[in-house]
Amino acid sequence: MNRYKNESLSPELAPKPGESPVRCKTRAALTNLTNASPKIQRSHFTASGTKRSLHFATPDTKVPLLDLSFRTSIDQSPAQTQEKLKKTNGELLKKLNERHLTDSVCRKQLTHQLESAKAERMRLTKQLRKSRTALKQRDSLTCSLTSLPSFHLEQLEHKDHKIQKLEEELGHTKARLKAAEDGLERVAKACESGWPSSSCPEQLADKIHRSIKADKESAKNLKEALGEMVELIDRYKRRCSVLDEKNMAMRALAEKRQMVIEEQQGRIEELLGELEDARSNSWQHIEQLQQLEHAMQQAHDTISRQARKLHENDQEREHLQASLDAAEACLEEEQQRVEALLQHRGE
Repeated sequence: MNRYKNESLSPELAPKPGESPVRCKTRAALTNLTNASPKIQRSHFTASGTKRSLHFATPDTKVPLLDLSFRTSIDQSPAQTQEKLKKTNGELLKKLNERHLTDSVCRKQLTHQLESAKAERMRLTKQLRKSRTALKQRDSLTCSLTSLPSFHLEQLEHKDHKIQKLEEELGHTKARLKAAEDGLERVAKACESGWPSSSCPEQLADKIHRSIKADKESAKNLKEALGEMVELIDRYKRRCSVLDEKNMAMRALAEKRQMVIEEQQGRIEELLGELEDARSNSWQHIEQLQQLEHAMQQAHDTISRQARKLHENDQEREHLQASLDAAEACLEEEQQRVEALLQHRGE
């Protein structure tokens, strides 16, 4: 026991620079086996001879690294056995060196792939944040566009109230025209019954007739303008209703797309978690990276399609808004013209 203890502390069994603990223990065990006494060596073999092979179980393979097949007999000298063991030890150390180099290269490759995957994950995370910001902006824009038709409907109701007042004034004007016509009839009857010549009934009748004709023409024009404005208001009310329906459909579509994006985001987060768990296995790691790239590409395509659709909806809203503004400007011009006409008639 003291001999083996002293041998385990010998300089040749000490760890070498850059040598892994597993490799150091393997080399120490083989050296102790090689330097063992003939009595210990003979105790490991039978008199008739046996065939043995040395196996090393690695994480990625179960194939033996080196087949240590040899036969021993009772007449074999300890020197021959020790020589065979030294030769086997040298071959085994050579195989271990080759395996160590191969593992180092694979480890570097996997480390590089892992760093690339982390960089890709950071980039995709930033892209997801940008997508969330864009979705919030789209939701706020949708809410503002939803409240916009209601505001215009309130304005149209206010203008309907003004039109009702104008119609009432038109009724009063018609009543005054009716009274003027009755006065003209009375003047005509008075002329027929013998109007005094000094009062110039013909000139008065012509003046009243021209005034009535002008009032009729003004009332006719006013009625036509009011009819056009009412028709225009009805048409834009229908457009506002259509815009409300489109906004509701667009909101439902946006909610559906938001659900799809959340599902894709959950799937991406699951893939990222699986990617963290699969660092130790290179093939699973590469496969999950491919799945992650495919999922991210689908998410990018979906976001691009949504952005194009939102841009088209914005253009359509701008066109409808411009049409509505033009109609309001036309309505204000007609209202000013009617007010000017009424003011002129009052004067």
